[in-house]
Amino acid sequence: MEVREGGIRIAAAIEKVEKVPRSYRIVREAVAGGSALEGETLECRYLVVDADGAVARASLGRLQDDGIFRIDLGSDNLPPGQYTILLTLALNGNTLDSDMRAVPYEVR
Repeated sequence: MEVREGGIRIAAAIEKVEKVPRSYRIVREAVAGGSALEGETLECRYLVVDADGAVARASLGRLQDDGIFRIDLGSDNLPPGQYTILLTLALNGNTLDSDMRAVPYEVR
């Protein structure tokens, strides 16, 4: 994850279970180019919460061809201040027990 002025970039990877003789193993693959998804839908959902706890924005990050989700916040006309970006990745809309991240963000 990379926080920069104007937004956040998230490198996405998925874990797959592969069967090997007498066992299984978990393999982690980058999402670059979408080939690892094999028809699955991966979304990056996020909320922008201001210092008072009010939701300033809720939307989806855009998945680029290189497997990076891009959350653009520079064109949102957010007033200057401190924000927290809450984000999670959802495969096929499944948000059950998803890993939620809180990222501090400042608009100047």
